[in-house]
Amino acid sequence: MSHHWERFYSAYPKKEGRGNALKSWEKITKGMTPDELEVFTQKVVTSVLAQKKSRWDASERKFIPMPATWLNQSRWDDEIPTVSMQEKKDSTPDICRCGKYAFNRVQCSRCYTKQANPDFPEEMKANLRKMGFNKAPSETWREASMRCLEQNGLYSLIPGSLK
Repeated sequence: MSHHWERFYSAYPKKEGRGNALKSWEKITKGMTPDELEVFTQKVVTSVLAQKKSRWDASERKFIPMPATWLNQSRWDDEIPTVSMQEKKDSTPDICRCGKYAFNRVQCSRCYTKQANPDFPEEMKANLRKMGFNKAPSETWREASMRCLEQNGLYSLIPGSLK
């Protein structure tokens, strides 16, 4: 086994069928000069890394071909799909006008709630007062709400981004 083979196999994401893959490698590289073998290995490893990045999502491991199949089908010559500008735009998180992450691709939850019910803060205060919740004069409503949640053992349920 050569270090060229090891470079390919260590880069390949699916570690199955090593014996068959080695036979395929030897068949393909038989008769290559050391320089040709180095160029070929570099091309193959570069192609594997590019395909790992663009095609072989970790969640779709079952679709990664066996290494022998990949070699036998000369998959290093496959075209690598590029990410279009629209896909790139779609993959970036959307930001609300207030600067926070927009959960619905337009607004953050706070701005969405205010738009859906502009009276919500006053309504919430009234409902909390009806349930016996009181705010100290020196506290903000947020601090008082957090204190109440903590006192009732519910603080751990709040997402870290809201704490």
